[in-house]
Amino acid sequence: MLDPAVYRRALTTLPSPVLLLGEDLTIEDSSESYLELVGRAREQLIGRHLFDAFPPPRGGPHPLDASIRTVLATGRTHGIPLLPYALAPGSGSGEAVQRFWSVVNAPIHDDEGRLVGILTAVEDVSQTVHHQARSELAQAMAEDLRRRTETLSHDVQQYSSALGAARAEEVRSTLRLAALAEVALQLAAAESMEELTDAVIGQGLAVFGADGGAVAVPTGPDTLRLHLTESLGEPARRVYQEIPLSGSLPAAVAIRTARPVLLGNRQAGVAFSAQMAQVYETAGKQAWASFPLAVGGTVLGSLTASWDAEQDFATGDVELLRAFAAQCALALQRLMHRQQEREATRTATQLAHLLQMTLLTPPIQPDHLQIAVRYQPAVRGATVGGDWYDCFTVRDGSTLLALGDVTGHDLQAVVDMAQLRNILRGVAHAAIQPPAAVLTSLDDAMRDLGIATYATAIVAKVEQTAAEAAAGLRTLRWSSAGHLPPLLLRADGRAHLLQRPSDPLLGLDTGVVRNDHTATLHPGDTVIFYTDGLIERRHSLLTASLEQLPGVVSSIAAHSADLDDLCDAILGRLGASTDDDIAILALRAHPEDAPRPLEAGPNVAAGDLSDRRTAPRRATTSAERPGTAAGHHARTTGPAVRT
Repeated sequence: MLDPAVYRRALTTLPSPVLLLGEDLTIEDSSESYLELVGRAREQLIGRHLFDAFPPPRGGPHPLDASIRTVLATGRTHGIPLLPYALAPGSGSGEAVQRFWSVVNAPIHDDEGRLVGILTAVEDVSQTVHHQARSELAQAMAEDLRRRTETLSHDVQQYSSALGAARAEEVRSTLRLAALAEVALQLAAAESMEELTDAVIGQGLAVFGADGGAVAVPTGPDTLRLHLTESLGEPARRVYQEIPLSGSLPAAVAIRTARPVLLGNRQAGVAFSAQMAQVYETAGKQAWASFPLAVGGTVLGSLTASWDAEQDFATGDVELLRAFAAQCALALQRLMHRQQEREATRTATQLAHLLQMTLLTPPIQPDHLQIAVRYQPAVRGATVGGDWYDCFTVRDGSTLLALGDVTGHDLQAVVDMAQLRNILRGVAHAAIQPPAAVLTSLDDAMRDLGIATYATAIVAKVEQTAAEAAAGLRTLRWSSAGHLPPLLLRADGRAHLLQRPSDPLLGLDTGVVRNDHTATLHPGDTVIFYTDGLIERRHSLLTASLEQLPGVVSSIAAHSADLDDLCDAILGRLGASTDDDIAILALRAHPEDAPRPLEAGPNVAAGDLSDRRTAPRRATTSAERPGTAAGHHARTTGPAVRT
C-alpha cells in the first residue's frame, strides 16, 4: 500500500503531469499540473478507480487497459506515444472534446520487489497532432513526438526509482521502530539483570544490524562487569568479563566521560586506544560503538554494539542508538532500584522474623494443665505477620492465656505486636482482674502511648474454686476483642465453638464496655485458640470455614490423642492451604486426682523458661524440606518443646 508521506515530495517536484495509481488502479494522488491539464479538482479523482474517473468510450475497451495490463504482467514501463481520448469538461456538462495524449505507465516496487502501484505520466499532444495534417510538418511532428516520449519516459523512470527507494527506507524505518517497541516491552518486564541484558543485546542491538554487544555495569570503585553476547565468542567473554573503569576501552570511557564512543573501523579503533588491537583480534568485529547509560546526569553503565563490517555511523542511526541507550538506562535504573528495595525488604523481613521468634517463647506448664503452642510463618516470602500468643501465671495463681493478631504484614506489625504483648503482660500481672478488664486496660494503654494500630485479641484465665477442685472441674473465663471464638474439644471427642458476642477490636474504641464469658472444663477437655490464618481462605466465606472447624478437629482428635500430635495434625490439615501466618494456643485440663500424664511432660514454671530459649514448634513449608513433595505438610522441624 502506498503512503502519501513517502512520495509527496517527489510528486510535487516532477515537472510532468503525473497520476499515482494503487495496484488496484485506485487513484491515490496526482500532481497539480495533472489536475490543471485534465480540468479536474483533486476531490473528483482521489479515491476513485481510474476507469470510473475517466470512463472508456461507449462500446469499446478503455484505451489505457492494454498498457496497464502490460505493466501489471511484466513489471516494466510501457508507453503509448499517441492516445486519442475525448475528455469531457470537469463540470460534467457540455460535449467531450477530442484530444490526443502521450502516455507512459511505470511500475512502483517496494524494497522486496513487489509491485505496489503505477505511475501514469501524460502530455497533451493535441496541438501537434492537429499540425500533422500539414505535410510539411509531418516529419517534425513525428520527431517531436519521439523526443517528448523519450523525455517523459526518462522522467517517469527517475521518479519511479526515487519513489521505490523512499518506500524502501520507509519500510526499514517502520520495521525498526516496531522492533524497538517490542524491545521496550521486554525492558519494562525485565526482573533481573540477565533478562535486561538479553533484551538489550539479544534483541535491541539486532534492530541496528549489530552483530554483538555488551552491557557494562560498575560493581566496584574501579571494576566494570560486562554482560557480553555469545556472538563475540568465548575468548572475548572470558577476557572481557571484567575490565577496569579507569581503562581505555570504549565501554569504560563512555561511562567516565558520559559521551558516546564511535569507532567505525579498525584504524579508528587502534588510534583511539592501543588496547583495541587485542579487541579486534579476540572478537573479530570491525566497528564498535559505546553509549553511556545515564539517567538525570547519573551514569549507571554503558551499552556497547559491534558490527562485522565497517560503519559510517550516519547521523540518524547514531541518534536512534542514543535514544535506545536512554531507554535502556531507564530500565536499568528501575531494575537497580527494585533490587535495592528487595534487599532492604529482605533485611527488614529477617529482622522482623528474628524479633518475632524471640517473642514466641515456649509456654509454661502449670500443674495438671498442658499447654501446646504452634506458629507457622506466612509463605509469602517478603512478609511477616502480627500473630502472637502468650501464657503465664498471674499473682492469684491462675493461668492466663492470650492470643492475638495485629493488622499488617511487615516489620511495623511485628513491632506493634511486641508492644501489645509486653503491655498486656504488665497489665495482667500488675493487678488481679478478669480478662475483660485486662483488655480494657490494654486498650487505654494503646491510646495513651500512641500505639496506632488495630488488633484482634482474646485473653483467657483458668480459674478454680474449692468446690470446683473437689469436683475435678475448672472454669475458663475469657474476653474477646474481635477475635475468632475458641473451640472446646470434649474428652469424648465432641467439639463445638464457644460462640459468644464479641467486643470491638483493640485500638478501635477505648470507651467500649468489654464483657467476660465462662465455660466449665472437665478433665480431658481441650480448648484451642487460633488466628484467622488457620481457617481463612481466599475463595471461601469465613463463616463457612468456621462452621466446618469443629467437625474437622473432632475427626482429627479421633486419631491424635496426644495434644502435641493434635496440634501438628490440625496445622497439617488446615495450614497447608493458606498463605497467611498461623498461631495456635491449646490448653488441656488433665485430671487432678492422678499424676500428671507422661505425655504432658513435666511442670514448667516461668523461672524454668529462662534457660529454655528454644522456639516453639513451627510448621515448615515444602521449600524448607529437601525431598518433600510440594504441598505435603511435614510434622515439625527444629527443637521441639514437649509441653
